[in-house]
Amino acid sequence: MSGKAVLAALSGVCGGRVRYFCACRLTYLGRQKRLFLCVGAEALFFLKRDLSRLISGGELMLCFIRYIVSDTSSDTRLLVYMDEEEVHRANNKVWGGTGGSKGGPLIVETADRDVLEKWIETVWCADFALRRGRLGRYPRILLDVTADDGERLSVVQTVPQIKPFLGTQQISYDGYSFFLPKDFEDRAGVTAALQTGCYLDSRGVEVQLLLLQQMCVTDLPAMGRGDVRYVAAGFRRALLEASPFAYLLWVKNEEANIITFVFRRMYTPPIMDMCQDMILTYKVCHDDQKALFARFLAAFFFGSLSFSSESKLSDWDLLREAELVADSISPEAAKSSCIKEVLQAKLDALILNDEHYTWLYMNLRMTPKWIAPAKVFLKSLLVILQREGILADDDLLDAVGSAVAVVEDPMLVALDMPSGRSEGNRGEGGGENGVDPSVDGLAIAAAVEVAEASESSAKIQKSQHTAALALHRWAMRVASYLAYCVNGGILGPRFSLADLAEAVGLVGANADQILLECGYIAKLFPRKEEAAYIEMLRALLHGARTVDFKTAICKQILKATGDKQKKAVDLLFSIVPALVQTIRAKDATRSVGFVPRSMALLQREREKRGFCNS
Repeated sequence: MSGKAVLAALSGVCGGRVRYFCACRLTYLGRQKRLFLCVGAEALFFLKRDLSRLISGGELMLCFIRYIVSDTSSDTRLLVYMDEEEVHRANNKVWGGTGGSKGGPLIVETADRDVLEKWIETVWCADFALRRGRLGRYPRILLDVTADDGERLSVVQTVPQIKPFLGTQQISYDGYSFFLPKDFEDRAGVTAALQTGCYLDSRGVEVQLLLLQQMCVTDLPAMGRGDVRYVAAGFRRALLEASPFAYLLWVKNEEANIITFVFRRMYTPPIMDMCQDMILTYKVCHDDQKALFARFLAAFFFGSLSFSSESKLSDWDLLREAELVADSISPEAAKSSCIKEVLQAKLDALILNDEHYTWLYMNLRMTPKWIAPAKVFLKSLLVILQREGILADDDLLDAVGSAVAVVEDPMLVALDMPSGRSEGNRGEGGGENGVDPSVDGLAIAAAVEVAEASESSAKIQKSQHTAALALHRWAMRVASYLAYCVNGGILGPRFSLADLAEAVGLVGANADQILLECGYIAKLFPRKEEAAYIEMLRALLHGARTVDFKTAICKQILKATGDKQKKAVDLLFSIVPALVQTIRAKDATRSVGFVPRSMALLQREREKRGFCNS
């Protein structure tokens, strides 16, 4: 199962509502094809690998299915036999050759056969009840196909599996398998006697595995379940006991001893955008332990049974046993596959979160096609910081990419991405240049879906308003992705949004000199406050460090005293303390060039105004 956006996009291509899809290899009429099998409400759809359209006659109605055979010799093979009468009644020429002696069954091979069978069973039962007005029995047959045919239909690579440990048994439950001691048996529930997820042994220990419904990774923050610790905290509150642990909950009260593990399986295949929370609970009641100990004690004294240490179950023994079961939980499928075509489409639609982008790049080396304009955006920001003299490391420009272009205004890149006019290539993601999001099925489907889910969208009637809302949603995703790229998505820990925020308000070393030479600081003082301006220059001269800045201050002092012949000597001598301090400065390399230049300025100014040299 995948997100609503992918299912909505596939529904538009198939022409019917899609509930589930998977990658498979289809064999029919002597031909093999790799495609996508989509499970709809009334039919099965066979979609091309490029997601462009259905194959010829790619809609198989559920009423055409006579029975389905699950090959017990393989974990991936499924055989579909057709009802010739239903096919002939519908005058369907595409599937008319299957199911009988002409073409044989429809052979489907997929890594997710168990999940696919559950979805087909669900939609088949619902469709049968809708057509016939009564409940029908799902026509499933377990059969070893190789035993009848004498040969395999296709070569399937066997994957080595870990056998159960000594004294344990392998339990399969809802797509997962784990090891339990051999004494444990299924505990019958209200609706079923087997496969209840609850197991009980002779010691009175009860084990329960609770599998929560799979959810899309992007939906977790909105539900307050962004981290598995929040799930653990919620389960802890349900137990009405306080515990300092987040993932391991150990509750011991007057009635029972309970050990609970909370897991989260992230990025489940085949779309790598789903997650599932699992809760394993080990529980032993004190009354059962007392009764068990009394039976062992009575048997020991009467001589019918020797005393055994198994009559006692310490807390640490219970914990070690629970840890063994928790460590053995694994998917039942021997191997998993990733549908990169659909995953790449979701990446291009930018409907994932920051953690998901990082995980996909680190594990599958997959990136959105907008990575190239994002690099242009980031490098342009770095160039601006470099021009201002506040870039900490100039090597960051080469780290982004020496061939990446630079624009004067980085916001132009951000504005061009929603409109599809960006000049960036796909980069590592591959694909076309400048894709218009208006034709991007996943992007618009996701945006329209979010809009329809809100209350305000119910008032929208015109299609142009819906398209405008979808474009705004797309712009929000573009902004979120660019923020991720700046915040370590491209350069990692070398540059982040924190570094960019710290650079706001900072100026380079020559910024004060530029403000002084252009006369901006002088304009801040009225004409009657020249003395205050000169005093400010004197104070600024004492704190100046560079030779050019000190020279610029001296020029401003000489310029400010040009029309004051009477007070010129006093004002000019205000430079002398700064000269003396500069000469005494420890940094001789900076003062050597400044003293001769300042003395020359003073001498020329004195000669210009007619002062004697004495």
